Amino acid sequence: MAGRVGAVSVIDEYLDTLPESQRATLTALCHALRELLPGAEERISYAMPCFAVRGKAIAGFGGFKAHCSYFPHSGSVLPEVAGLPPWADAQGGTLRFPIGRRLAKPLLRQLIRLRLDQISAVTNGKRIEFFDDATVKAEGSMKDGLLHGGWRWYRRDGSLLRTGGFLMGEQAGEWKTWDRSGNPVGLGETRPGVVLLSGGNPQIAKGDGDPPVQAYLGALTGWKHDVVARLDALIEQAVPDLTKAVRWNSPFYGTEEGGWFLGVHCLTRYVKVSFFAGTSLEPMPPVPSKVEGTRALHLHEQDDVDDQLLLGWVRQAADQPGWRGF
Repeated sequence: MAGRVGAVSVIDEYLDTLPESQRATLTALCHALRELLPGAEERISYAMPCFAVRGKAIAGFGGFKAHCSYFPHSGSVLPEVAGLPPWADAQGGTLRFPIGRRLAKPLLRQLIRLRLDQISAVTNGKRIEFFDDATVKAEGSMKDGLLHGGWRWYRRDGSLLRTGGFLMGEQAGEWKTWDRSGNPVGLGETRPGVVLLSGGNPQIAKGDGDPPVQAYLGALTGWKHDVVARLDALIEQAVPDLTKAVRWNSPFYGTEEGGWFLGVHCLTRYVKVSFFAGTSLEPMPPVPSKVEGTRALHLHEQDDVDDQLLLGWVRQAADQPGWRGF
């Protein structure tokens, strides 16, 4: 790990200079950050310990005479944090807390995630997106808020997953997927006669029943086909009196009595699953919507899908009054 001299890092050397009570408090914090940021560089920044990724400071800390401090290395992180403990004092870019207290891991995860999202918020130039442990998830070029130029996606283990290009937000050029040994295993090809719209969603004529949904599935390739086919089978398992349709190039699922409770749409980097009564589900699906009552789930290629959680959402959604927009 960068910042280490033999088996001792520059952060360990800093901790050794502290009084015992401060050292115990900040050593516990350091161990937690090492677990949450296993690949981060350990260094000293502004005379304080710091964990950095791709040259960007992510998390830091310091010991003072009457308190300890956590530094997110951004003045706009702490105002976004939910659930700060009452004994912690957030001011600007510093979170002060008493000697002997420990910042809980869920709080540290939130602080790290907010900082990573800030670093990723690039609208022009190179953008890097991160997994929660700060390993790189994707990197590429942006122009005016749109993907533009070459992009690379990675697995959590750091191996290359996919390469491809964009022209002002639209897929362009040759796309490839890669195995963990670095060998190309496929191109981002489409099937004969299939028209792909923006984001790779297939153009399918509207229709009622299962056949148009199967036509939608048949137009998909690769991981998106696998995700949507798995979702289709799971919904059929969960809802015995299921009805299906395709409208606006998107599959819809519902019941005769209740109406439409779920819709699916493919975008460039994920499959969007919209629950039209999502705000009534427990727990609520994670992605908010501009449509009142709707919540969504974004399924990416590398996501580990919890089938039991999905089944629970589908069954709850099917029992709610649905949408009757068509």
